[in-house]
Amino acid sequence: RNYDVPSSGIVVVFALAALFLQILNQRRTRSGNGKKKPPHPPSWPIIGHLHLLQQKRPIHRILSSLSQTYGPIIHLQLGFRPILVISSSDLAKQCFTTSDKAFASRPRLSGAKYLGYNYKIFGLAPYGSYWRNLRKMCTLHIFSAIRIDSFKHVRVEEISALNSFIT
Repeated sequence: RNYDVPSSGIVVVFALAALFLQILNQRRTRSGNGKKKPPHPPSWPIIGHLHLLQQKRPIHRILSSLSQTYGPIIHLQLGFRPILVISSSDLAKQCFTTSDKAFASRPRLSGAKYLGYNYKIFGLAPYGSYWRNLRKMCTLHIFSAIRIDSFKHVRVEEISALNSFIT
């Protein structure tokens, strides 16, 4: 048996297969849901717009220059994750007031599933009745004024330790 296969041939086959799947995915998402996406800069297959963020400038400046070119709402594809960049204060206010339930949940990541006990931790839970109950329990029991005052001595000790460390 001869299992010698040129490694460059395998890489080319996988690259072509990935490119083909990316093109199929783009066509399916364009024509499938009928929703118009916000403007976006040209992207590369598979990595999307990650190449735009690999500059020496800070990310907020890169996103600011993109918003000056493409408008206050930009759709970016970072790998396989769609990202919506909103750079207008009026639109951000609208997202957090009138459309807050649409933007309330976090993406379902496998790390959050396994490390967060199947999305049961408050910071990783998706928006819904379970999350609302967690928020209610946290505001009533953990972040209440009585509970915060009960740990005042810890804050005072930490501030004095920080002051002695600085001086």
